[in-house]
Amino acid sequence: MGTAGREGAGVVDEAASGGVAKRQTVTVSFNSEDGEFGYQPREKVKALLDQAVAHFKIASNPHLLSLFTGSGVKLPDDSTLEAAKVQPEEVLYLRQSQVKGGDGTAA
Repeated sequence: MGTAGREGAGVVDEAASGGVAKRQTVTVSFNSEDGEFGYQPREKVKALLDQAVAHFKIASNPHLLSLFTGSGVKLPDDSTLEAAKVQPEEVLYLRQSQVKGGDGTAA
């Protein structure tokens, strides 16, 4: 469900539907399936993560999942999308976070 080649892709005009702000969109990819999600820049990464988990109907261990950039950088759940430097039309990846042991080292 790519957005390449669409003029104005990445921005949803809510004014046309009675809203005030324009929502930007990103694509989240999980197990070779893509979903397009609207977001506000000041929204928390965790909110987008929760939307993606619901969209892909992930019931088993959703707490182990995180969003990552195309270069493999994990987006911090408690950060805003703006602070995490998420850009409109960006492709993010939903995958398991590295599991840590009790002492904070990778298990």
